[in-house]
Order: sequence, then C-alpha cells, then structure tokens
Amino acid sequence: MRTDTDRRLDAHPFGIGFTAPLILASVLNPINSSLIATAMVGIGVDFHRGPADTAILISVLYLCSAVAQPTMGKLGPLFGERRVMIAGSGSC
Repeated sequence: MRTDTDRRLDAHPFGIGFTAPLILASVLNPINSSLIATAMVGIGVDFHRGPADTAILISVLYLCSAVAQPTMGKLGPLFGERRVMIAGSGSC
C-alpha cells in the first residue's frame, strides 16, 4: 500500500534543496571563468610574466581545482563537512 509521502516523492523526486545548488553552480561557473579571464592581464603584470606563462598559471589553477574538488568531496563524508571546510580555509 502506497502512502501520501510515497506519492509526493514520486511526483517530485528532486526537491529544491537538491536542485538549487546545481542551478546556482551552473549559473556562477561562467562568471568565475569570466573573472579569471579578465584578471589574467593583471595577474601576468603582477608576476612579470607574458601571456603564455600566465595561461600556464591559470591552467595549473584549473588542474588543481579538478583534482582538489572531488577529493574534498570524498573527504567530507569521511571526516565531516565542517571539519574539511575549516581545514581548507586555513582556520585550523
């Protein structure tokens, strides 16, 4: 026998708590890339590097992010999300 809760879950399997962060991340990701692309000239000038070296620096940033983000996502359930966040922010 199906309950009212089962029917509601079938009608809307993904609530706002699940979809809102996904939508927000999709919207903010291009803004992040635009900010970095705009800042590349300033970053190159500050480090006294040309465009090629600056592009390598940004590529390393993206590569580190591609490795660190899933790693932190895996460490969150193991050690607790709050502990991982505090350790990542350097507030240990």
